[in-house]
Amino acid sequence: MPCFIRWPGGGFTKPRDIGGLTQVQDLLPTLLSLCGIKTDRRFDGMNLTPVLRGRQTVPEDRMLIINYSRMPNFVNYPTPFSQSLMKRNQAEVLWKRWRLLEDRELYNLETDPLQEKNVIGGHPEVLKKMRGHLDRWWTEVGPKANEPQRVIIGSDHENPSMLSACEWLDVFVDQQGQIRKGTRKSGYWLLDVAQDGEYEFELRRWPREFDRGIDEGSTDDGRGALPINQASLFINDYHHLRIGEKRPYAFEGVTKPVRQGDRSVKFSLSLKKGPMALHTWFRGQDIILSAYYVYVTRR
Repeated sequence: MPCFIRWPGGGFTKPRDIGGLTQVQDLLPTLLSLCGIKTDRRFDGMNLTPVLRGRQTVPEDRMLIINYSRMPNFVNYPTPFSQSLMKRNQAEVLWKRWRLLEDRELYNLETDPLQEKNVIGGHPEVLKKMRGHLDRWWTEVGPKANEPQRVIIGSDHENPSMLSACEWLDVFVDQQGQIRKGTRKSGYWLLDVAQDGEYEFELRRWPREFDRGIDEGSTDDGRGALPINQASLFINDYHHLRIGEKRPYAFEGVTKPVRQGDRSVKFSLSLKKGPMALHTWFRGQDIILSAYYVYVTRR
């Protein structure tokens, strides 16, 4: 995946390709450095500022790991069998010209850029070094790799907070084409309430800046319109929920009507500080989907 960085006044050298292995985690420490922001925090990525300014190169021996997970839905998938769970043997290890995939395929990009010839049996020393790095990495991240990251609401730093379908756990509506189409999927958010208080939840199909009704499509010709006439909200704490315990979906929580042209439906609830799960639904004749956007305000 290419990454282009341009800053005419940043002291970079002439436009060029930068060799060596880099990763998205390098962007944060690099941008902090370029902006002159000092911090003592440790980052997984490296500061690429000296590389961009031509004072040094990316270490040739750098080894990186990629492990992509869609995050587990702990209610629907009994661990450890969920395919969404992050596992050691799903990782890819990158080192120089070598790529180790899922701890069972080894490719030499220098002679096989399309990664078609598995040479895992022919390079024991390379394999040993890459597996050792993978083991050390998994020992560090494995115990917490599958802890979902909760969205904080009610913080003084961000109030109101906007939740979007991109942050649903294990259900994906992350493209604007899906929003315009009215994709009929339901998901939930794992949240962390920052403070006790009264909270307003504003359920919307469209974001505030797009002034359309919940039942309306994105264009005047009616494409994407949905006959929604009901909105529901349910809150539950999944923090202590385990497989086999009663699932909360049978209880609809609070329900309000959606009238033609309504931009949003608002619910007010008293919340305690701590973890919670937020479920929302829009319903109509033969349809059900979750609110794509929810604005949460601590009053």
